[in-house]
Amino acid sequence: MNLSRKLDEMQAIDDEISVFLKESGHLPEQLKGLRQAVAQDEESLQKVQDELKSCKETQKKMELSVKSNNELIEKYKKQLNSVTNNKEYKALNSEISLLTGKNSEIEEKDLKFMEQEKVLQEKKEEVQAQCEKTQQALQDGESEINSKIGTVKKQIEAKRAERNAIAKDLPLSIVKQYVLLIKKKNRKAVAFAQKDACSECGFRLRPQLLLELKSATEPKVCENCGRFLIGSQANSE
Repeated sequence: MNLSRKLDEMQAIDDEISVFLKESGHLPEQLKGLRQAVAQDEESLQKVQDELKSCKETQKKMELSVKSNNELIEKYKKQLNSVTNNKEYKALNSEISLLTGKNSEIEEKDLKFMEQEKVLQEKKEEVQAQCEKTQQALQDGESEINSKIGTVKKQIEAKRAERNAIAKDLPLSIVKQYVLLIKKKNRKAVAFAQKDACSECGFRLRPQLLLELKSATEPKVCENCGRFLIGSQANSE
């Protein structure tokens, strides 16, 4: 059995798995922009809602002030009927005029706040529609990404099953060492002799080792990085 060839095949499969893992890792990043857009729109909506609430509360206070002033005006008007001198009469009329003037000012301001409320209500509806649009885009994006992630996971599982089928023909000690290297060496357990050096770490290989690699069926090991080392011709054997 050519163990070097088997390791070469396993590494080729793990290279494909690495691509799938990288793809699945990047997929959630595609949602980042959509999530940021949703957050910004929700923040804008909250801001408009707060402004609208403040506007309505101010109008309510104005209405209460006008109501209170009108109650006083009515009270003073009734008192006019019972006054006994001009001084009291003038004082009550002065209070009535003052309160009437205040109400006019309040009502004038209230008209401006009513216009502002209308503008804010329109803005709220506009921002709310945009918010719903970006939320739907995020929902659709999440559905699509989750579907892609599911597909990639199935591809990874299929490739792992293919790799494990090859591993069954290898000695357990070699398989364990291969798995360890995959974990610790950036998913590269196998290196090749390229230009008299290790293809992964670049370590210069001894001439004797290079000779042995030309006809070796048993895997050799890079004396520097510890990866399985096979001849560059293994892929074409």
